Amino acid sequence: MPSNPSAERLIADLRTLATIGRKGQGLYRRAFSEQDLEARLWVKARMEEAGLETSLDSFGNLIGYTPGCERYVLIGSHTDTVPNGGWLDGALGVMAGLEVARVMPPGRETGVAVISFSDEEGRFCPLLGSQLFCGHLSPQSALGLVDESGTALADARAQIGLSGDTVLRLDPSRHVAYLELHIEQGPILEHEGLEIGIVSDIVGIARARVRFRGQADHAGTTPMALRRDAARGAYLFAEEFHRFCSEAAESGSVWNLGGIRAEPGAFNVVAERAEILVEFRSSSSDSIRLMQRQIPILAQAAAQATRADVEILPAGDVAPVAMSARVTEVMARAATALGFRPKPMVSGAGHDAMTMAPHVSTAMLFIPSLGGRSHTPEEHSTDEALTAGLAVLSATAAELLAQEIQLEAVR
Repeated sequence: MPSNPSAERLIADLRTLATIGRKGQGLYRRAFSEQDLEARLWVKARMEEAGLETSLDSFGNLIGYTPGCERYVLIGSHTDTVPNGGWLDGALGVMAGLEVARVMPPGRETGVAVISFSDEEGRFCPLLGSQLFCGHLSPQSALGLVDESGTALADARAQIGLSGDTVLRLDPSRHVAYLELHIEQGPILEHEGLEIGIVSDIVGIARARVRFRGQADHAGTTPMALRRDAARGAYLFAEEFHRFCSEAAESGSVWNLGGIRAEPGAFNVVAERAEILVEFRSSSSDSIRLMQRQIPILAQAAAQATRADVEILPAGDVAPVAMSARVTEVMARAATALGFRPKPMVSGAGHDAMTMAPHVSTAMLFIPSLGGRSHTPEEHSTDEALTAGLAVLSATAAELLAQEIQLEAVR
């Protein structure tokens, strides 16, 4: 039987990791930065101190294996951050995985492997590391990516000393399950006074840039009925999009109008161009498909009403993903046995678990985020919550390892 993991050691590790890339109160460990690599090398050293056999590939994916095992339960997440980010997003899943690996007894057929995926936050591509690991993205395609400043991944990688095209790869014959512990990044668990959430699904996303084009004219001399007003088209579309989602979306769906820009942007000029950023999230594939069909319909209606033209540019749709029913059940039993009341939850944020789930039995658990805050220096969870999450993660891994041969059928 494994010994109990140390929450004190986990919290100490997390606080030490949080010194890497700190500026003021926030963390700056953007993927393929010097700070990102420093964090990965620090985690690699901790893995090796724990006796794990490590590999760091050409794109920053890092894995540590318990020696001598034929198959592995993978546990992990990521250590890159958003600019001015918090100390727990991603890092919790990696360091908790390491703590579980430390206490699992060696010499079994199935062991624990800890993985830290590169660029989960999407400087160059959301979930880049897990997409490379699962073969969704080729190394050649990855090297051609650029960030929002125009910096190429190939150049950013070279600047920190990474090179080559070696990529760690998922092997379903060896990698039999994937577990991820994460902060909720929302307010639900704290609001309901619960310690543990167990993810049933990760939402799909429909995104689009909706661009209206009208005609710039003098706003004081052009009659309202004769205007071709791109901004008014965008505002009308925004109102109709919200109305339609409120009436037609399935329960639990969320949507956002994330930005609007009108040009030339003067008090006395009718807007010639306007762009609005639209996002819809749902665990229902039917709802995602409905919105993919409806956004162009609503946009065309708004354009016709305002005598404008419109162009719809898809901006990265993602399908919903379900977690493994069987591993989720094992996790729920483990949480209940420890005295918690696990809440089934849909994750409204994307995670590496959604890349892994189509290929290997995957489960994910949440702990409360204080105030629902994340992607900010105010991101925090209590020591008690961190302890609870570690306990459930460890108990779930122990149960999966005890199943041995049955793991092949865990789907």
